[in-house]
Amino acid sequence: MSWSTDHSSSATAHSPGQVLKLISSGAVTTRADIARLTGLARSTVSQRVDALVAHGFVDEEADGPSTGGRPPRRLQLRTVSTRWPGWTSGLRTAGCR
Repeated sequence: MSWSTDHSSSATAHSPGQVLKLISSGAVTTRADIARLTGLARSTVSQRVDALVAHGFVDEEADGPSTGGRPPRRLQLRTVSTRWPGWTSGLRTAGCR
């Protein structure tokens, strides 16, 4: 999966990096929040979030409160533990496995 290389103002206004900033600031907690706040289409929001999850920046948990439909998946910045093949790091420890 690759990031967009188009750096025009419309392309970067809601780039994966900008979506990551919204998630990390706590301004949004679900994909629906992102769509409402940015005006992006649901498919575009899914592309941005899927890229962030695939690159290990964001985790999704299926524990959001339902408002009548499918429960939303909560988005959160992955900060406590990051894993790479053969390497694990956390807030208190780091080590090679």
